[in-house]
Amino acid sequence: MEQNPLKILVVDDDPEVLAVASASLEAEGYAVLQAENGPAALDVLHENPDVALLFTDIVMPGYIDGFDLAERAKQLHPGLRVLYTSGYLKDEGVWEGSLLVKPWRVEWLRDAIKDALA
Repeated sequence: MEQNPLKILVVDDDPEVLAVASASLEAEGYAVLQAENGPAALDVLHENPDVALLFTDIVMPGYIDGFDLAERAKQLHPGLRVLYTSGYLKDEGVWEGSLLVKPWRVEWLRDAIKDALA
């Protein structure tokens, strides 16, 4: 019996980053869902309760940044794992999850995803 691939939701307001991350993770065998902002990501999470990992940019336009998104996502799916990414942070706060600093390399992304899912 073939096992379904783990679902990862990739959230980034930069279309190029979204495309590269998604293609890289699909090549690793993950089922990838995409969203360009926090509200769209919450819609995807409502429709897909089996998402295993949220890979989200922290700084995004609009009223839901990556931290807010992760908090709301974990309310919907308490077992959800989170991996953040950012090129800069407004403050060095403490949060639950790991950070992959931009600009990242595909190899770093693969390793960070594996670590986050372990």
